[in-house]
Amino acid sequence: MTSAVASVARTGTPIPGSLELAGGAALTALGTALAVSGGAVGVDDGFVLCPLRRCSGGYCPGCGATRSVGALLRGDVGASIRLHPLVILWAVQLVVVGVWLSTSPERSGLDGARRWLRGQGVRLLGLNAVAMLVVWLVRLALGHVPVPFA
Repeated sequence: MTSAVASVARTGTPIPGSLELAGGAALTALGTALAVSGGAVGVDDGFVLCPLRRCSGGYCPGCGATRSVGALLRGDVGASIRLHPLVILWAVQLVVVGVWLSTSPERSGLDGARRWLRGQGVRLLGLNAVAMLVVWLVRLALGHVPVPFA
């Protein structure tokens, strides 16, 4: 039995930081898998996962975001911007918020993250939702739908 499992078994509480470590390891594994898959990420082979697109044939506000993340992971910033212009902003926000939350003891951990999410996180989410709606309407008005669907 590992020391972390033994500690939980003895005390009934996980080691401080173990949940964050597990989450970080899972995200790292996912990012690595996406990066290693190379050309397979963001390729449209005709199967559409988006429920709105499948049901209506229309484009949702997030249309192209998954392929944009794939392009960004491959280092193709131009394609990422063309597929969904907000993905780079979201990636920067994710890094900045992650660093900001982890640089202070009162902000780190699950309690600090929960406090942040209830306050500034809600406002940031609202601003991102408005930006996503505006970008979607502009893209529809200009006829700039993601490349594989055009």
